[in-house]
Amino acid sequence: MSLNWILSPVTIYAVIAMALTGTMVLFITAKLEVQQALRATRDARESVDVAVQEMSVGIERLRTEMSLPAPVSTLAAGPALNLTKRTQAFRMLRRGESVESIASALRAPRNEIELLVKVQQINGLPLA
Repeated sequence: MSLNWILSPVTIYAVIAMALTGTMVLFITAKLEVQQALRATRDARESVDVAVQEMSVGIERLRTEMSLPAPVSTLAAGPALNLTKRTQAFRMLRRGESVESIASALRAPRNEIELLVKVQQINGLPLA
């Protein structure tokens, strides 16, 4: 059996060509994988930058909201029925006085006294 073909220059050049081709394929594949990794990293960084920018805008908005004074309610139609007047109204109701006389004695609107009585009745609480 003759192994002269192994020492033939054509065989040697063919092996060298295959080795170079394989090396080039591996090199190009590695370059493509690196490019894909860089692209993925760039995309991730851009999404993080966008999220950070949105958070910065939100934080600035919160800072400006916190520095502004609280809005003042403009719905105040008159003096509200405070706890003392409410207690007096319940005492007068227990004594049997009418809603009109309670409203005039406490200088409160009649509908507020009626509402107070209705809320107490709905809750099932005694007038005390």
